[in-house]
Amino acid sequence: MLMKVKYLGLLVLCLTIFGKPAFSQYLTSHGDVFFNPSRINPVFLEDTSLLHANAIAKEQWLGFEGAPEEYTLHAQTAFEKVGFSLGFNASYEKIGFHKNWFMMVQTKKVLWRNENSKIDMGLQAGIVRRKMVSDWFSPTGELISFESYPFYLPVLDLGFSYTFKNQSIGLAYKYTGSSLEEEPTLTNEDAWAAHYAADYAISKDFTLTPQIFGLFRYDISSAFFGAKLTYKDFLTAGLYSDETFNNIAILLSGVINKRIKIGYYYKLSFNKLNQHHNGTHALNLGIMLK
Repeated sequence: MLMKVKYLGLLVLCLTIFGKPAFSQYLTSHGDVFFNPSRINPVFLEDTSLLHANAIAKEQWLGFEGAPEEYTLHAQTAFEKVGFSLGFNASYEKIGFHKNWFMMVQTKKVLWRNENSKIDMGLQAGIVRRKMVSDWFSPTGELISFESYPFYLPVLDLGFSYTFKNQSIGLAYKYTGSSLEEEPTLTNEDAWAAHYAADYAISKDFTLTPQIFGLFRYDISSAFFGAKLTYKDFLTAGLYSDETFNNIAILLSGVINKRIKIGYYYKLSFNKLNQHHNGTHALNLGIMLK
């Protein structure tokens, strides 16, 4: 069984590397992988009964006018006796001419468990509010502003994960419905998300966690892979890349007094666009309450 889980992890890696790669804000970001993975797949909700609340701020391509930005509030807790976790995610993102507001309710349920393994099912449901905003100058030099009417899209994610000893693999289907306010289009935003992770105790105090995240849409794919090193559940450092190796991200995260969590990541892009900005930054502030 252990070898099967390893082979599935290799399959996720091969699909993400050799699939058709493209940059997509819709699919995922390093910020989600590090600080809010339950947005990718709701099975990442934690099993602890502590109440976790997180605030995440991300600014991409610092110094580049009109660059994407994203702000997220996320809270979660669990009812350990019944194997049920509950979460809430609210976020705002500005990408180009688009402004998106997300409101999500998340749940996770342990479907089956034995001494060495378990199967989880996660569900994420909510709505996306989208609007187009644009400013440009007319030939006479007059500033013209355009703002579209908002429209609303239902969102539903269904995810599963299988955990065997120190390894886990998961898959989620991410559905985005059509808006009643706009004409139907041929664009399909439905996607699949896959992940593989393992925890290896390399000493009494240190744990190494390699991870692979792959997200696939009908026309594009995106992937992140790397590893993080954790010291006594107190301090974490990580190094990650995308499938093109053109984006490298460094993660630092720590816990103060077992209650306050602070995290930061910096991503540098090795391409022509990097000449015009100072990388991507994200800050995570969290609190854990009994």
